[in-house]
Amino acid sequence: MLVECRFCGAPLDVSGTTPLVKCRYCEKTSQLRSLRTMVPRTPPNWTPPPQWTPPPHLHFPTTKPLAYHHDFVRMQYVVVLGVMLLALVVGLLSSGGTSKKRPHRGVKRETILSTPMRGGCVVAEASTHVSPDAKGEIHVEVDDDLVPRMTFQCSPEKVEPLQRISIHLRDARKHDARIQTRLRALFGRRFLQSSLSWEGASVQWLPELGLLTVDVKRTLDDGSENPHRVQQIEALWGLAKELAFQAPATLDPQTVRDYLGGGYALSALATLDPKTPVERSVSTLSARFRGLHTRTLGDLHGFVEEEQRLAIDHPWFGLATLRWDGRPGSPLKTISLFPPTLLQGVYVQRGAIDCLTRLLGPPEAPSSRKSFSGQGAVFTWPGEGNYSVAALETSLVIDARAASSAGFQRILNGLSACGQPVR
Repeated sequence: MLVECRFCGAPLDVSGTTPLVKCRYCEKTSQLRSLRTMVPRTPPNWTPPPQWTPPPHLHFPTTKPLAYHHDFVRMQYVVVLGVMLLALVVGLLSSGGTSKKRPHRGVKRETILSTPMRGGCVVAEASTHVSPDAKGEIHVEVDDDLVPRMTFQCSPEKVEPLQRISIHLRDARKHDARIQTRLRALFGRRFLQSSLSWEGASVQWLPELGLLTVDVKRTLDDGSENPHRVQQIEALWGLAKELAFQAPATLDPQTVRDYLGGGYALSALATLDPKTPVERSVSTLSARFRGLHTRTLGDLHGFVEEEQRLAIDHPWFGLATLRWDGRPGSPLKTISLFPPTLLQGVYVQRGAIDCLTRLLGPPEAPSSRKSFSGQGAVFTWPGEGNYSVAALETSLVIDARAASSAGFQRILNGLSACGQPVR
């Protein structure tokens, strides 16, 4: 079977009796029972890719491709097996082997397509008549010309929405261009290295394995509950059916915008009054942005901030975080704008500087600040009181504590106009 390395995400061909598995790409060792099953039976013609690039959602320390480390003893057995299979094929051909198409076996295509995600493992088990294994995975053989098998990953509570769906495609190379084109059209720059990751939801397409995986986490990286997991898994299930089974498209632009990282225009943020107090921050933003994610930040000294996060649709930015001090009556403190994914490096700082210079005039002399890549230049445009805009190496920060509504709107509308939306 093929399992996924929990460190770099690489596919690993293992037997079910192996207690420990060493990744041949990142060379880290894991217990087999802790690894996700990608394909319950390794396809007979499968070969490991010579290089593997860790997907963004795993936050692997390096973004460079990892080389495959060969097992030379195993390779000898593979060569011998290949010779035996070749002899068998030649024998079948010489004896007039039939070319008749054998009927598929398994759960009917219509049954799979009508299985809802909201009911969780209980509904999937009742629909397919397949029970989950010890890992909570339902492995299903499918009676379909496009999809021979797939796996539903149950959540610990069986009535919760399913966490992951893995679909194996026949003739994956034939469908690769279609799938890649559709994913890039939907997610723009956020679809990177054959995968998408946004606030607990992820999509991964591995054409070398013929494997499409959609995944939704119940808990986000910061430990908070994922408030949109039901909407995300239902949307991704619709997308998976479209891509793998070529079912009619059901994913609408509003769902992509709200729950899958499509994002809002910066000009939509400009409608927010920076004087909105922290007590009304969640209700005010939730009424305008359905995909809002709220969390409370604190430190050892008891200082608390409220943070709201939402996706942005802009050539330079993909994420906006809005922060309020936790003290009653506090207005908006800052808006920080970040690139679509960390793996894309710094946002286009030069473009933002040129845009802000046209809006606000020349910046102050640049200062220096430590960053992940060393010392980064910081360009600042001061305003009245505490109001300022700073173009850092990896983000742009608007300090809005003393900003007027007109000045606040001018900056966000100006930045929005400086770039066309990605979609």
